[in-house]
Amino acid sequence: MNAWRVALVALALARASGEVQIFASPQSDTGTANVTVRLEPHDGQTHFKIGDRMLVDLVFTGPPGGYTVETDDNPSQSVRDLINVVPDGGWFRSHTTLLGQGLNGNASVEVTSHPVRVPILLNRAITFRKPGHYEVMVKTERLFPSHWTTQNRSSTEECERCWNTNPLGIDIAEFDQAEEPGLVASLTREIDEAKPIAIPDVLTPEEKERIHHQLEAVQSESGSPEENQKKAEAMMQKVAEIMQKKEALMQSRELTRRVAAERLAYLAGDDAMRAKIRFISEATDQGDPDPVGFIMVNGLPSSRNLELQQVLLEKAWHDPLRAPTSILQSAMRQARELVRRGRVTDDQLQWAGTDEDRKIAQQAYQKDLNDIVASLPLRTGENRQRTIEYLTRAGMMPDQLNQQQTGTQ
Repeated sequence: MNAWRVALVALALARASGEVQIFASPQSDTGTANVTVRLEPHDGQTHFKIGDRMLVDLVFTGPPGGYTVETDDNPSQSVRDLINVVPDGGWFRSHTTLLGQGLNGNASVEVTSHPVRVPILLNRAITFRKPGHYEVMVKTERLFPSHWTTQNRSSTEECERCWNTNPLGIDIAEFDQAEEPGLVASLTREIDEAKPIAIPDVLTPEEKERIHHQLEAVQSESGSPEENQKKAEAMMQKVAEIMQKKEALMQSRELTRRVAAERLAYLAGDDAMRAKIRFISEATDQGDPDPVGFIMVNGLPSSRNLELQQVLLEKAWHDPLRAPTSILQSAMRQARELVRRGRVTDDQLQWAGTDEDRKIAQQAYQKDLNDIVASLPLRTGENRQRTIEYLTRAGMMPDQLNQQQTGTQ
């Protein structure tokens, strides 16, 4: 791209996003001149169709030591990278970027002589509605000095340490809607078949039984304690190798499931929308939350029929045969916002804004809970117990629940 075009795109992006700073990486720290952040195609792909899973790569390079990259891409967290697109029109920003998020030590990678690549899902914050050629640029705070702590992170109001990438051109074509029903059925089946395996179920009963007998055989063999110990250790090494293979298989299943979920979440048709709602409705608050549910919530802005989407989510929320969950309540709230104003407020920001904004949010939240309280006489067994637990966690007092149940009997 010619230098004049880079400057023109950068200026347009700055105006479109309301940013006043020039799009250039910070150079205030010693040694940052040798650290770079650039945007590249993911797996070489720059051509997409509307509704595709659109990935680009943030690529961090620099001398070893001194800098760390935050690679966390948890779908339950708010958007942490500011994605800007030109030209205006043909797309909209569905989610607000939340800067200053905490660090995930397990997802932090030190910059070395090898580039660190972090895939960025454009659909997470941007929804494309029309085909065309677009230039994408990302503003990120993922790169930071290794000695930083959480207290050193930027706030949501300012990001003096943010890094800005080069523009990357992508081309988007129309999606053949006739293909969607078959694709939705295939992706749904793939997600269902790749459900997570519980840790106790990593080994099959047959494998557990075989290992148990082998260990017993080793213990019953005659020989010196040293020989038996070596045999037992060799046996345990085999078990460890089996477990490692099983863990790799689980990770592969999780990746397969996530990719299928992201492909489904950003399709626009009614078949896809109904499938999203199904997975959201089936997600529970018990144990580790299923990331598929969060992915589907993130994909709600992609649906074309926003009014029907809101109706179906509210129907699921009020179904007395279904225990309420936080992810379902969040999805319903976001569906309403999409109909009302075309974008959503992330859970971590829903109480932000003006006093009037907070008042409206609180009233809607309380009404949703009151509707569930009113449905208690229709609930029985585990459903009823889980519903009461949810309402209690949400701040409904036991006397309120008792009063409602007494008054309806």
